[in-house]
Amino acid sequence: MAENLQKVSIQFPTCESPDLELVFITSLSFLLYDFHSIYYLSLRLQYAKLAWVLPLMHFRGLREVRLYICMRAGNDLPASPLIPGMLLRFLECLRPSLEALTIWVFDYEFISQISQSLCHEGAIMRKVRELSTRLSFQNPRAFEAISTNYPLVTKLALTPVINMEPSPFLEDLRLPELRTLRLWMPKRVPGFWRGASSSSLLDELYVTTAAHMPSEEVAGLCRFFRHTKITRFSISVEVLYARLIDLLAGSFPNLRSVTLKVRYLMQSRRLYDERDLSSFREEMRRRRYPDWRELSRFSLSFYGSDIPAAAVISILDGSLPNVEFEDEAIHFLPR
Repeated sequence: MAENLQKVSIQFPTCESPDLELVFITSLSFLLYDFHSIYYLSLRLQYAKLAWVLPLMHFRGLREVRLYICMRAGNDLPASPLIPGMLLRFLECLRPSLEALTIWVFDYEFISQISQSLCHEGAIMRKVRELSTRLSFQNPRAFEAISTNYPLVTKLALTPVINMEPSPFLEDLRLPELRTLRLWMPKRVPGFWRGASSSSLLDELYVTTAAHMPSEEVAGLCRFFRHTKITRFSISVEVLYARLIDLLAGSFPNLRSVTLKVRYLMQSRRLYDERDLSSFREEMRRRRYPDWRELSRFSLSFYGSDIPAAAVISILDGSLPNVEFEDEAIHFLPR
């Protein structure tokens, strides 16, 4: 084995001989423990294996850790009360060196356990710059806990799983160094965009929603981020019409790249009609956007409809003549 080993990726398959698997991973962990060159660890495993795998993975000097946790198909194993404490001890061991942390749980039943560990007062990770996770909100102070535990995060990818009333507000997330924010919203959350973002250095914003955003929610999002200087922006919207372009241009004048994933043109909840295209053309005919001096890329895609994207792009091209347009496939999950 090379002495300069830097990256370790382990995927645990479904195994009918857990004792043999435990012997193997124990031997492997002891073998790897003295490799101080290892800085990256990726684990893909079933929830049932966390209890005996995590205590073996306390390598020194890790800077990037990725955990992908799932349940075996057909496994109805209940959540173990030991997991939050075990994960917390794992995070505490990583604290001196960790800079990037990804924890993805593919079963909503166990997201709350992971969130409990990430938000614990003992999980303060001041060196972490990149954080990607699903976060369960059963505590209204979860955003505040993330802000306290990971104060210097510059890249954040977050899926808020909200099961409480009243719902939390994004304004409670206070990360002064944040540059890139990716949000995957499983459902609409009333009042989520209340207030204003305090992340004045935010440069990239990507918002993907299970249900495309209606116009009033897009307006709320734009108000929330109005004090930032976003240059890259992606959003899923319900309806494309001229006033939406006006809103984006007025809210984010520093944009260099914008991606719109759209469901309808002009009219919501109806099949495409050529009259919609004519109406959009008429609305955009005299519109120009001189404040968008830096905009160079505009990506447009329509989901679940027969709207001719090329025709819509040709209309937008008349109002934004110096912009490169793309008709792009839709990405449903944050990258």
